[in-house]
Amino acid sequence: MYLTTLEPDLHIHCVEPSQSTFNQLKFNVESNHLQNVVSLYQMAVWKDHGQQNLFPGPSSGRRSLFPQSHQEVSGPSEIVNCTTLGELCEVCGETEVALVKIDTEGAELEIVEAASAETLRKIKRFAIEIHEDFRPGTRDRITKHLASHGFTLTNITTPPNRGNALGIMRAKRSETR
Repeated sequence: MYLTTLEPDLHIHCVEPSQSTFNQLKFNVESNHLQNVVSLYQMAVWKDHGQQNLFPGPSSGRRSLFPQSHQEVSGPSEIVNCTTLGELCEVCGETEVALVKIDTEGAELEIVEAASAETLRKIKRFAIEIHEDFRPGTRDRITKHLASHGFTLTNITTPPNRGNALGIMRAKRSETR
């Protein structure tokens, strides 16, 4: 909602694989009369097209394509349809993307590394939640991969008491101001 007040011509594409979370997202968009500026897609972004198991987490926002070892994990897994970042850009009809925010509870490495050079050229900025606890080395691999495609790491924010296990990585295309 905040972004729509800053940029009136902005169009937001939201991807959510979980049925219950997608229903809540749809309700929020409709309740705030954002249907003209927000498009919703019930699917997961992954390294390839197909279906994957979406495993439960300790909360709805912690569901993941990777099984979790948290003792407080509850609920059944669900089968979700998957698409790639490139296919998503095609479905959205976008030739230029101002920002891609990735919060996929561990799948960020596969998503970024599977994106073609053509797809990455469409994107100006990334904000990626990094899960070193799921995949040690993720931060370095994503940084190197994006750098090889013309992106510069602008910063990494980590929450207190989490060390490098979790963080938000921001990167921008080098020629973007």
